[in-house]
Amino acid sequence: MKIIAKFLLCGLLILPAAAILGQTGKFGHINSQELLSAMPESDSAQAKMQKLQTTYETQFEEMQVELNKKYDDYLTNRESYTDLIRQTKEAEITAESAPIGEAPRQAQRHELEVHHTEYAPQCDAFGH
Repeated sequence: MKIIAKFLLCGLLILPAAAILGQTGKFGHINSQELLSAMPESDSAQAKMQKLQTTYETQFEEMQVELNKKYDDYLTNRESYTDLIRQTKEAEITAESAPIGEAPRQAQRHELEVHHTEYAPQCDAFGH
């Protein structure tokens, strides 16, 4: 009988402790995009990103216009070119078109790096 009483007493003592330890932690959800946009540094970072994007778009358009001019000039005058000049012009146009194709990817990589640099201090501020 004493053994049963001891087990019941232990059970009654352990039950509240198990209930306390068994409780699940409380979790919250944070909308990090909303939090970032509410921070004062967000406006300046967004302005820098917009300016950088505009700069890249302008440079890309200028490169495209220059290439189009050279190509139009080549098409207009190719019959009057010697074979050597024609091959040289074709090589120039081909060489200039390669960076234009790569320019958007390079700009995007650079924008991501700048974005990370601009927003990293804000993310660190709230431990994200």
